[in-house]
Amino acid sequence: MSVKFTHLILASLMLSASACQAGEAVEPAKISKSDYVKTSKPGAAIRFTHDYNGSAKAGEVREIKISISDKYDSGTLRIDIIPNDNLSLGDSAGSYRFDMSGSDAHELTIAVKALSEGSHTLNFNTTAQYGDQQVARGNNAITFNTGVVVQKSAVSNFETLKKTQATPGIIVMDAQEVISVDVPTSREQK
Repeated sequence: MSVKFTHLILASLMLSASACQAGEAVEPAKISKSDYVKTSKPGAAIRFTHDYNGSAKAGEVREIKISISDKYDSGTLRIDIIPNDNLSLGDSAGSYRFDMSGSDAHELTIAVKALSEGSHTLNFNTTAQYGDQQVARGNNAITFNTGVVVQKSAVSNFETLKKTQATPGIIVMDAQEVISVDVPTSREQK
């Protein structure tokens, strides 16, 4: 054993011995479910719902109804709609303002057109100005899948494979494996 290693072990034993006083038992803290703090995503207390079903065709104009509810007693809610480069909003683009006094949800209908196939994102940047000039911001998004669905779920792929196999319980899949090892040169080892 090296001297450094022996000193390290002795130092760690001394630290652990000094941490506990003789005759004193330490019990683990008991935590109940009520001790946990419920958390939420930081930002504006806004909830978005919409009627978009998740698929469309490129070039097709889809009318989407969006309902926005807030948890504020008063103030102003501003919503900036920002599409990515492959989405067109026509007259729906821009900013919208809503009065937050009242309990009714704010309704918004927008017309969205995907210019190409693929997965596109429509972003909603929200700013809630409430109380004594306090401001809370948040972001929400809707993903538009146009054309062929880009990604299938792993479960549905597994079920499809299971049904097409001749031997029950055995799944045969093609695989290609490449192994590369970086061997350091004699200069890198020093």
